[in-house]
Amino acid sequence: MMMNKHSTYADARAATRQAAIDWYGICSNEVAQVGQAWGAVNVTGTLNTYCCTISGPSAICDDGSDLPATYFVTTRAGSKL
Repeated sequence: MMMNKHSTYADARAATRQAAIDWYGICSNEVAQVGQAWGAVNVTGTLNTYCCTISGPSAICDDGSDLPATYFVTTRAGSKL
């Protein structure tokens, strides 16, 4: 996204988030920190990143809230791994 004289704070949030994704990867700590920094100054966004760590029979996914959610990993046939 190109910033110009008509860009808003929301545009700046989206641009810095995309830069962090491009440089560090979508599930990086840097992307999370960019979102938290903009949230701290009340610039909210609509793009959420859901990153999952698969370990054993379950996956821990971070939806950006304070409470992690646990999802079960299933095969295409529907059986649990």
